[in-house]
Amino acid sequence: MVKDRPDDFEFYVVPVVIGAVFAFFCAHCFFVVFEIAVDTAFICYCEDYGLNNSTNEPFYATVEFHEKVKKAQELTKNVEAKKTEE
Repeated sequence: MVKDRPDDFEFYVVPVVIGAVFAFFCAHCFFVVFEIAVDTAFICYCEDYGLNNSTNEPFYATVEFHEKVKKAQELTKNVEAKKTEE
């Protein structure tokens, strides 16, 4: 064994960098899965709206989801209107 080894750990940068890279990788994986889930929900909403909008069939999406999409559309229109005013 090494007898001249110090008690404290002097190279603290290496574990911090390894931890930061690992944390970045985990966060990146989470956000990729989250993005896929959001895209899937939006595609399903678009298909539901396209297939059941002109028929008497009810929508499969919930009323709350429809309201949130309408609110997002209104916010987008407001932002676009402000951009055209400038």
